[in-house]
Amino acid sequence: KITKARQGRTLQQNNWYWGGILPRISAGLEESWGESMSVDDTHEWLRGKFNYKLVVNRHTGEVKGRRPRSTGALDISEFSIYVEQVIRFAGEELGATVPSPDEYHESKT
Repeated sequence: KITKARQGRTLQQNNWYWGGILPRISAGLEESWGESMSVDDTHEWLRGKFNYKLVVNRHTGEVKGRRPRSTGALDISEFSIYVEQVIRFAGEELGATVPSPDEYHESKT
């Protein structure tokens, strides 16, 4: 079996997600909704909301639910799409702003 090699998300993407995005969303959930979540809990909640696989009854085709997927298994493109959804949610639902990758990495130097 031949499969196309896929490059997983980059270390910079991962650092930006965990250091720049998740803390802002966690704070936004607290401020906007009064929902207190750790960064880890925020990650788990977001991947269940935006990065999931449908659970389907194979006999009837009925969607029975959804199962969160690991973000670590996403390639660069898939992770970028996931992050775009998360950032859109942060702005639209929480009024939270997220630093761009450049802004985040510059603040770390």
